[in-house]
Amino acid sequence: IYNLIAKSFSENPDNYAQECQVLQYCRQDAVKGAGSNMTGRDLLYKYFGQLEILEMRFPEICVNFLWNDTFINKLTIQTAIA
Repeated sequence: IYNLIAKSFSENPDNYAQECQVLQYCRQDAVKGAGSNMTGRDLLYKYFGQLEILEMRFPEICVNFLWNDTFINKLTIQTAIA
């Protein structure tokens, strides 16, 4: 993200160190807390929302989301976040 900030906005990425750390904490919370309860769901939604914002600001970011679709019993890959 630091390189993208410098490239896209010609700004010192260190100015956004705190925001990048908050995003990292959000990711860690989503990974650690991802479970079958409501808290796990909320953590994943929060992280997903942050990734959507990143994709709007940095279109070159391409994150693959993989999951097993239980209705068709097939691995599904979604490249675009939104």
